[in-house]
Amino acid sequence: MLFVGPRIPILAGIDEHIELDALARQGIPVVAIGEGPDFAEGDTELMDAHARPRAAQIGLADGRAAAAQVQALLS
Repeated sequence: MLFVGPRIPILAGIDEHIELDALARQGIPVVAIGEGPDFAEGDTELMDAHARPRAAQIGLADGRAAAAQVQALLS
């Protein structure tokens, strides 16, 4: 299972990725791309049009960091 996106609660106290955790517990390989160190800074509203260049850099860094995991998943 390949998931691309941040793990953020939809509402306070609700984890929107319960399904991913359940799959992983069942032994199904799960690779999540997102939430690298730059994303964790949290100082930028990444959906803001002015933040697009920074958001693209963060996404690229997250993708590069997960590339080996994705390659292993697809092999």
